[in-house]
Amino acid sequence: MKCVTLVSMELTKLQIKPLSGLSDWPIWKHRIRDFLDYRDAALNVIDGTLVKPQPLPEESTAEQRKQLKRILICFVKQIVMLSQ
Repeated sequence: MKCVTLVSMELTKLQIKPLSGLSDWPIWKHRIRDFLDYRDAALNVIDGTLVKPQPLPEESTAEQRKQLKRILICFVKQIVMLSQ
């Protein structure tokens, strides 16, 4: 699991200890949110503000398809940034 290993390594660098219970939940949550915010749009994915655009219906116009293509390109760029 390459992604999990990389995240674990980055969390270690940031000195974020694994969650151990309710008592350390508030500080752990704050640190994790800071970490995800640092990773550009990662927090947007988790919060649900960055979502995959819905496909258009069959009867969509050429302009609607063109606009969806631009939106999808931006979406993919943001996802690629998250994976780096």
